[in-house]
Amino acid sequence: MYTNTATWNPLKGRCCHGCEYCFVGEYGKPQQELHLDEAAFDYDLNSEYEIFVCSGCDLGAVNVKDEWVKRILDYIQQFPDAKIFLQSKNPGNLLRFADNETFKKSTVVTTIETNRDYKGFMGLAPSVQDRAEAMEKFHELGINTRVTIEPIMAFDRQPLVDLIKKCYPSLVRIGTNTNWNFHVPEPCDVWALIHELEEFTTVEMKNNLKCWLRNH
Repeated sequence: MYTNTATWNPLKGRCCHGCEYCFVGEYGKPQQELHLDEAAFDYDLNSEYEIFVCSGCDLGAVNVKDEWVKRILDYIQQFPDAKIFLQSKNPGNLLRFADNETFKKSTVVTTIETNRDYKGFMGLAPSVQDRAEAMEKFHELGINTRVTIEPIMAFDRQPLVDLIKKCYPSLVRIGTNTNWNFHVPEPCDVWALIHELEEFTTVEMKNNLKCWLRNH
């Protein structure tokens, strides 16, 4: 899924979700106000790689203007061979645009780090339950879906499996925390989780998870 991936970032600036473990905040640079990067609209999206749109922000965040979302989706339509995935912690907000032709050739991805409520540092992103319900609706519309469990946190196995299953993902990717300035609740029983997920979907482990598993 992500091994051969390019990124396209027409949206720049501060995401309103404010998750404390976000890798973007790791670099210590002050973030600008949210805005469109006009130079990005000269980018050729016809590529052999899958293209992660808005990897440094969140297209589904509520502070993203509707006209920005529409402009981004309409631009993608100009590239019929582009392989696009749209990842958001607020897929419910993107559902409003699901009739855009771009979604027919795109994969919608959401992050579900755990089934537990760690609202203290998970910011203003919608609950994982809300994310799963939105992903189920994308599936019902015939749109391909995937899930990222990253950074994986302490979880309850069966409730987390049930959440992931509700998303009908064609693939689940699992990774550990990449922001060394912030420590998340450490998970256990990860192998058992992987085996259960493999009963209904494909699981891809990031290299950082493989290293973590070797040491635990």
